[in-house]
Amino acid sequence: MSDQLTAAPSLDDLFGPNRDKVMRLLREDVQRELAAQRAAGHTTYYCGTMGDEAGKLFMHTPDDRRFEYRVLEDGTHDIVRELPR
Repeated sequence: MSDQLTAAPSLDDLFGPNRDKVMRLLREDVQRELAAQRAAGHTTYYCGTMGDEAGKLFMHTPDDRRFEYRVLEDGTHDIVRELPR
């Protein structure tokens, strides 16, 4: 057994020419699940992954309000700003 670490395969290696289609289908699935959770009365929390939202934390309430938030050292959260609808 080797002690060397190997890199994880890239999305291109895994999905080849279907990469964009697979990513679109995954995004659609996640959006459907988040909408179902909000419809059931739950607030959803997620981390942005693209553009200016990358790495930022967001919450989306059942009444369709969205907020950027940050987690404080004591584990509570602080609203940074409400996002436009």
